[in-house]
Amino acid sequence: MKDCVNHILAHLMGIKLDKKSLPPYPSNPDETSEAWPKDAATNKPYMCFNWAEARDAPVNRKNIDVVLATVQTQGVTFDPLVATDLANITDHDLRTRINGKFDRMRGKFNKCPDAQTRQSRKRRAHEVAGVASTEEGAPSTNPEVGAGDGDEHGNSEPGNTTNIEQAEPGTWNEAIRRAARNSRVQFILDQRLRKRPFAGQYTDPKYDAAFTLTAMSENEDDPTPEPGCPKQYVLRAPDWRSEELRTLYTTIDGIANPNPDKVKSATNRIRGTEITDAVPPKTKSVKIRVREWMVKPELIEKHPEWLTSRRVANNGKLWGEETDPEEEQLKNETLAQADKERSIKKVRLLDNSDVASNESRLKELLGDKSLEDFFPS
Repeated sequence: MKDCVNHILAHLMGIKLDKKSLPPYPSNPDETSEAWPKDAATNKPYMCFNWAEARDAPVNRKNIDVVLATVQTQGVTFDPLVATDLANITDHDLRTRINGKFDRMRGKFNKCPDAQTRQSRKRRAHEVAGVASTEEGAPSTNPEVGAGDGDEHGNSEPGNTTNIEQAEPGTWNEAIRRAARNSRVQFILDQRLRKRPFAGQYTDPKYDAAFTLTAMSENEDDPTPEPGCPKQYVLRAPDWRSEELRTLYTTIDGIANPNPDKVKSATNRIRGTEITDAVPPKTKSVKIRVREWMVKPELIEKHPEWLTSRRVANNGKLWGEETDPEEEQLKNETLAQADKERSIKKVRLLDNSDVASNESRLKELLGDKSLEDFFPS
């Protein structure tokens, strides 16, 4: 997976991934300008990171989203050996790997031995960052924000989540980072579950799939925190959400919180940009899997593989279909188990015919005697 990510980054950036080859951010942020590096053959702009900014800066976050989508959709083309890993890795773990790669590249760039050159690079990047950061406009109050059960960790956040996110999947730190992320998302889910009894039609069990951690927005660290201001998170929703799902969340978020006393301890959240080219996350259990009605129809038509790759499940009987996803999963698991049992090699029965023949011949030779008679003690 590491080689696959490196190959795709090198391809998108048009460089070798070493400290000396990492280019500074162009002086002109317009990709059509002469200052922006382009593929000589196609004149297509190369990807450029702003090394003076963290990964959550708009331009860097957009690039990381593109890298993630490219690895997921074209990774096997760049590295056929990564097919199995791509089928099993979760979206969150893959994003963590790419985030870590960006952090390492940024660190190498900013450790340029020529201090004057390094400062010049940073100054030019910061000048451009002032223009690029206006792409999102002024942040607005997020409708997903409201009263909650304290901050996302119940006022017991485990350490610095920025550092935790750099941990490699499978390590102890990765487990803590994942728990921190889930805890942030759990805050939004708990709030919506408290409001749901007052949401009219959305109390119908057919909408249960919208109330899972899988369906919630990402809660990212504020990329530009102001000194002395309370901590806040940036909510970024995936762009695959259908209009029906968007309407559901807008309705739920507009309901007054039944427990307003908990507003005081809630960590504020603001609306960020959508995650472009996002894909529904993979899940082992169909119970928490995104359902077809939650995804834009045009994306389901464009990506039918989502229905067979543990990303999107059919809607089920409550939506007029013949079977529920849970039934289909049980059926598939039963068939898989049967195939596994059939593939087990049966223990070959020993052929005892030679043994019986030899015993009969020995009996004829011995007559009325036994072997002990021929070997007296």
